[in-house]
Amino acid sequence: FTANLLAYKNNTAGFGWRALSFGKGQGVYMPVFASLRPSIATKNSLFSLCLEPGYGIYNNNGSKGGFYFSTGISYHSLKKSSPYFFAGYSRYTTSYTIVPYGTQKTNINAIVFNVGFWVANKTK
Repeated sequence: FTANLLAYKNNTAGFGWRALSFGKGQGVYMPVFASLRPSIATKNSLFSLCLEPGYGIYNNNGSKGGFYFSTGISYHSLKKSSPYFFAGYSRYTTSYTIVPYGTQKTNINAIVFNVGFWVANKTK
């Protein structure tokens, strides 16, 4: 889920959250993030650079959440509702403590493809 408001011309800003799992028995990782989308509009379409920095909430067998970042490009038409396409990169960070070595961090990197539906578009 992401909610953005028109900030300036076709550029939007907002917030969002997602819920995902790294595999069976791995619990739920929930990134909560800011959403910044500088965009370029053509006659019928909107292309956006998506930047989503935030924090991933996670608690599974001693592992904790950490830094979350996603970036990519998206496309949708300028109709009131249309399909939405996104391709990008996401980084999920978790941490866990090993006594006596301290906190260890793990980064999970992913190439991401999303298809969704854009509703109530008011870009100008």
